[in-house]
Amino acid sequence: MRAIYLYLFFMLGLLVACGQSPQNSNATPKKATQAQEASAPKINQEIKTVLKELLPQCEKVEYVFYKKGMSFSTETAGANSVLPFYNFISDTEVTPHQCKFDGGAVFRSPDGDIVMTGDFVLNDQNCRSFKVTAKGKTYYQAMDETGFQYLMRFYNIDMGKGQG
Repeated sequence: MRAIYLYLFFMLGLLVACGQSPQNSNATPKKATQAQEASAPKINQEIKTVLKELLPQCEKVEYVFYKKGMSFSTETAGANSVLPFYNFISDTEVTPHQCKFDGGAVFRSPDGDIVMTGDFVLNDQNCRSFKVTAKGKTYYQAMDETGFQYLMRFYNIDMGKGQG
């Protein structure tokens, strides 16, 4: 009789242990999934809708760059200069930051009205982004590599060359 009680006690212990095992094994993946979701980049579909609507309304982009204690400006005009920003500005959000901006852009209509503005960080890899202000809202977005290279061509202009 004593053997039966030991056997039942052992089986009960096994059932309890097995019953807890799946709960514990589910807890770890759930925590891992939550951590992965928290670290996954957040996609902002709204920014692409805004860019698709506003960029075709723009005729030119005026830039200001801040570099080594000075600033300089330039502008580009035409659809070939404006429309690529649809791809330059990623739909991946970045956290709003207090990083130093390396320049800004004003997107103007053919009548000269400001359609949208942007500020960009080029030199700080931890903050490389494009802050877009349009339709009364501000969006902090990642910058596509082609957009970064495009803006760096202006930023790296040697202001001392060609003068003489």
